[in-house]
Amino acid sequence: SLLHDKGDLDGAEKLCRRAFEGAERTLGPEHPNTLTTVNNLGSLLRAKGDLDGAEKLRQRYPKTANPEQVIRATPKVGRNDPCPCGSGKKYKKCHGR
Repeated sequence: SLLHDKGDLDGAEKLCRRAFEGAERTLGPEHPNTLTTVNNLGSLLRAKGDLDGAEKLRQRYPKTANPEQVIRATPKVGRNDPCPCGSGKKYKKCHGR
């Protein structure tokens, strides 16, 4: 943030905590924007040398569950394979753009 770049780490922390609390309250703890804000706050705390604060934040937000692996119904089409639309062209020259 601008405050962080200017060296006002205390001001940046206030702003970051406010954003974090708002995101957690309105979006929920698992929302990607909330998790990004948690990461930003943790990085800021680390930059300030507040490793205990950063550790508490990390413990509050342990690694989230691994996303489920996507299983394709059909095999992935390679760039040089024929296009599945039936045009006879290579996929990269047809629908692969």
